Amino acid sequence: MTTKISNTTTKLKEQLNSQGRNLDLLRNRVNELVDELHTVKTELLNFQKNVAHDVKYLTNKIDD
Repeated sequence: MTTKISNTTTKLKEQLNSQGRNLDLLRNRVNELVDELHTVKTELLNFQKNVAHDVKYLTNKIDD
């Protein structure tokens, strides 16, 4: 009976360790995705500003 409990305890500890490693990997991936999302948002805002500037420039050239 003691061996069975010991084996179960060992398996549960291994499972907890494995889940902890998986959580660390997932946290790292989420952090990477957050960073990438911030970069994409920044690039999109810059793109929008550049397009607005180009449209204004072209409009002014057409009006002249």
